[in-house]
Amino acid sequence: GWDDDTLPEHFGQALEQMRDTRGLIMDVRCNGGGNESLAQQVAGRFVPEEFVYAYNQFRDGPAYTNLTKKDARKVQPLGPWRYQRPVILLIGQKCMSTAESFVGMMLGDPNVTTMGDHTCGSSGNPKIYNLPMDLTVAVPVWIDYKPDGKPLDENGFQPQVPFTPEPNAFAGTRDNLLTAALARLRQGR
Repeated sequence: GWDDDTLPEHFGQALEQMRDTRGLIMDVRCNGGGNESLAQQVAGRFVPEEFVYAYNQFRDGPAYTNLTKKDARKVQPLGPWRYQRPVILLIGQKCMSTAESFVGMMLGDPNVTTMGDHTCGSSGNPKIYNLPMDLTVAVPVWIDYKPDGKPLDENGFQPQVPFTPEPNAFAGTRDNLLTAALARLRQGR
C-alpha cells in the first residue's frame, strides 16, 4: 500500500541501485491504495514531463447532479534523474484507489507497459464514518476520472498486455505473470 511516508526515500535508494539495469518490473496487483502524494513521488522518477493522470469532481449541492468542474491531477518529474529503460507494471483486480492512480501516473512514461488483468475500478477518496453497533461506512467524496475522462469506478484500467492465467498459474510459489513479464523484458519489449 501507499501508506509509509518513508516509501519514496526507500524507493529512491533502491532505484539508485538499479540505475543501470536493462529494465524493471513493478508489481501493484494487490495494492489497495493509500496516500496519493507518495505514489506521485515514486511515479515522478519515471515520467519525462508533467502529465495529467486523473481528474476529480466533488459534489457541490444537495442534488447528485450538483458537481464542481473537473480538476486535473498531475504528476511531474522528480529526483536527480529519471529511469528511462523499459518498465513492466503488473496490474490486477486487487489494484485499487491510489494504486490505480499510480497506474494512470505511470502511463505518462512511454517506457511503461502495463501487463496482467484489469484493475478494480474503485476509488472515490473515501471518508470513513463510524456508526453505532460497530458499523463503519466509507462514503466517496469525489468522482474519480481516468486520463481519458472516463470514470474510474467500475471501469479501472485495462492492461496493455492482457494475461489470461492457466489453471495453477499462481499455485504455491509459482507466478506465471511474473515469468511472462521477465520473458518480455528479455526480448527487449
